[in-house]
Amino acid sequence: MESLTRSEPPATGEDVSRQAQKVRPPRRVFLRLREIPLLLVGVLRADAAASRRVLGARRGGRIGLFLGIAALRLAAPGWPATAGLAALHLAATLGIGRLRRPGGLGSYQRLRLSLWTGTSALLPVATLRLAWPDSTLPALIGLAAAQLILERVVRRVF
Repeated sequence: MESLTRSEPPATGEDVSRQAQKVRPPRRVFLRLREIPLLLVGVLRADAAASRRVLGARRGGRIGLFLGIAALRLAAPGWPATAGLAALHLAATLGIGRLRRPGGLGSYQRLRLSLWTGTSALLPVATLRLAWPDSTLPALIGLAAAQLILERVVRRVF
């Protein structure tokens, strides 16, 4: 006569870890709008948690691109200057990245961080346009500061 209850073998460590993986939320979550100001300040200060959040969050690149273009437009006198300065910033980011080649940080991650560091540096510098309304000097100062901040983030965090 068979028993009505089935006895199952005891769970192994592998089974328990599979069950735990099903319960855990995904690691990469979407970037929330309320995080953006704190992330901008964190990237400006070369904070490790903010820099990793910028790299790991979903939509972090798209939001960074939008913020970077908006900040560059505020600091530059017109759209042609904005496009030229954006190309200069990206070329400097990739060029310096090729020279330094830090361990574990590729070109894509470096570009993504450069968007956020550019935004962090350009927003305060955009107020200099009040003194020089038709000059690209404030934007050039901001982009130079962004490259310095980016190098500081790469050295401290990665």
